[in-house]
Amino acid sequence: MQEPYDDKWYGVPPAGEKPIPPRGRYIAEILAVIFIEFVLWGLYRYFTAPIYGGFGTWKFYVGHIIAAPTIALGTIMVYWRFYRKERGLPFRFTTKRLFSSILVGLFAAILWRFLEMVVYDSMAVAAGVAISDTRTFYSLLDQTTVGLFLLMTFVQFFVVGPVEELQFRSFVYDQSARVLKNWQALALSSILFGLSHIPIALTVYKMPPWQLFVAEIGWITAGAVFGALYMWSRNIFACMVMHAVGNWQLAVYNISSYYPARVNPGTDVVIGTLTAIVVNSVMIIIFYAIFRFYWRPLMRGEPEVGGRITAFIKKLDDERAPLQRRIAASLSVDGRERHKETGQDLPEPA
Repeated sequence: MQEPYDDKWYGVPPAGEKPIPPRGRYIAEILAVIFIEFVLWGLYRYFTAPIYGGFGTWKFYVGHIIAAPTIALGTIMVYWRFYRKERGLPFRFTTKRLFSSILVGLFAAILWRFLEMVVYDSMAVAAGVAISDTRTFYSLLDQTTVGLFLLMTFVQFFVVGPVEELQFRSFVYDQSARVLKNWQALALSSILFGLSHIPIALTVYKMPPWQLFVAEIGWITAGAVFGALYMWSRNIFACMVMHAVGNWQLAVYNISSYYPARVNPGTDVVIGTLTAIVVNSVMIIIFYAIFRFYWRPLMRGEPEVGGRITAFIKKLDDERAPLQRRIAASLSVDGRERHKETGQDLPEPA
């Protein structure tokens, strides 16, 4: 049987069964929750920075495993259960389009980080601050122990990516989209995602203002990329995979030409800003193409474009397919969804 379809949620509405407050009040509540989380996270990073001894140490990663979900998701859960008095989790997990969502998230992350490195470096060469034909590959494996590398990998894959995606896409975007248009919810979640990095930028990286400006442009536009992927896939696992793999790549390797001198602030602002806008715009266009020619037709039960390739992926996306069931089981996701607008269980696939 065809799943319930709508042009806003694409069959996967946000969590929540209680009546929604007026728009202004509801957005104020969401902002208050995120502001409290920002303050708690900022205090945590400020007081632990001297203890951890810098970014990327054993203490830093172990502390992150405990603190990130406790502060970010704990704050949301307190609001959800005790203020909103909602049952269950404020996040939606679905098996709909699960295989293609994970596949897109994986390959998008690889392409995304590769484009960032190449575009920035190419602009630097064009600006005369880097020497052409000197591009080399740098790997973190040459600078760290195997144990610390494995710990970093675990934190990126199972803590940072999932926690931030649940916080900003599955909570901020979903809940704000209940009272805002999709593009407004996308803008709000992207801006908050960018601002959420200020505590680490100031307390750990100690960025000067010009560098913080470039970083914020990158973080906000990256938030738009994740938000667009979530809006069109309606599957949070796509964003989790892209975020986790993308962060891991950024930490593990770099492709760069030789820079004879440090890039001056003005040049770095221009190159960094243009890189973020160009690369993230390309990723959003790619996601829209996938949505336009595969996800949306699949959601509506219409013929999709692409012939044999999309037909093969569609079979794997079927919730009854063995591979789909194995993926769902490994992620502990129940394929039977509750439609929050009706309060009724969705029918099993025919």
